[in-house]
Amino acid sequence: MKKLVCITVLAAILLCGCSPGESRYREVAASSQTGADQSRSVRPSSSAGTSAASGSPQAGGSAEIYATQTQNAPPEPLTEQEVLYAYDRAVEAYGWFSMGTLPSTGSLVEEDGCQYQRVDYDGISSLEELRTYRGDLFSQTIIDQLLPRDTSAPLYRDIGGRLYVQPAARGADIHKGAVTTSVRQENAAAWSVNVTVEILGDDLTTVTGVEMDSFPYELTDGRWVFTDFYLVD
Repeated sequence: MKKLVCITVLAAILLCGCSPGESRYREVAASSQTGADQSRSVRPSSSAGTSAASGSPQAGGSAEIYATQTQNAPPEPLTEQEVLYAYDRAVEAYGWFSMGTLPSTGSLVEEDGCQYQRVDYDGISSLEELRTYRGDLFSQTIIDQLLPRDTSAPLYRDIGGRLYVQPAARGADIHKGAVTTSVRQENAAAWSVNVTVEILGDDLTTVTGVEMDSFPYELTDGRWVFTDFYLVD
């Protein structure tokens, strides 16, 4: 992971909430983005879903790519649009751990002193399916960080053969503005997704700086995955 930093802005941003691998913030002075092969600009939302323009599923909707179908075939050369789409899916899936959780329904069930609710998301109905879906997006190191196998009160667990979750949610950082995303091919086995986020002043309108982050998307063990990742908002 490479993080590009410009001049520090005057106002400090208050961060709220934390979770494993949660977004890291750095305020920097406003500057223009360079070296991008393709870019787009979107406004962040308070939900953990991906942008509709990307064509990826929103949280709570039907999974376009079912967990059981996400085992990668032999890799082929990628396009910029495919890398952007992978990033959108990764934002959504990572958000299930740091922004909120998968949609759930039904009565609460107590397990090891924690309250769980059955996950209601097409294509992901077991812990193994959740691991498989994430395996199509992230390196094993990231998966193990978010889905540790040896913990007494995991965020997600199987109960009675179905996937359950401890429902939780947090709001997005209100001092984050427009997001611009671009991709660059580093070599035949590596891309980078470069993200620039506007930092807003106390009036939530004035842009006081930008934050720039870079996420490596690499061919690892025959799979294209993000080897470092977090949410920028």
